[in-house]
Amino acid sequence: MTLLAWIDVGLLILAVACTPSLGQRAPTQGSDITIGVPLAASGADAQEAALTRQGYDLWHDWANRSGGIEVKGVRHRVRLLYENDNSDPQQSAQNAKSRRIFSLRNT
Repeated sequence: MTLLAWIDVGLLILAVACTPSLGQRAPTQGSDITIGVPLAASGADAQEAALTRQGYDLWHDWANRSGGIEVKGVRHRVRLLYENDNSDPQQSAQNAKSRRIFSLRNT
């Protein structure tokens, strides 16, 4: 076999391996997952927090593009709940204690 034939065979095997079988069911859609994000929207760290928020938003869009995060065969869309901690670590800790940082919420 030539190198080109081996590449064709390899690509065919890869395509078959990455294609879901006809017997598999698509994951069902579950409730949204809400993730609390402490963020310094004001105060001394506000400029860095704006960049951090862009990173979270980028991940959020990526995760929800395919229907959300799959957990035990169920897809859950992600929601981000930003909490301003005013660049104060004590406020950030208090925000985390007073709210569930990670929760499943029916929508």
